[in-house]
Amino acid sequence: MAKGTKDEPIPIQCSEVSGHPPKYFATHCGATITTEQIGAATTCPACGQWVKVVNPPRTLPPPSR
Repeated sequence: MAKGTKDEPIPIQCSEVSGHPPKYFATHCGATITTEQIGAATTCPACGQWVKVVNPPRTLPPPSR
């Protein structure tokens, strides 16, 4: 498992977006990480590793038949 560094942060899936300007929320080690920029490196408050929030959740349109 790769250790998160500032140059190679661990990607974590974004779980929630809210607000204007939008803030992106993700969870790592049980700690909530908040960022205003997708892909920006930040440190996890729980373990201190560098992580980056990726892939904001999309609201998909209902499937057409």
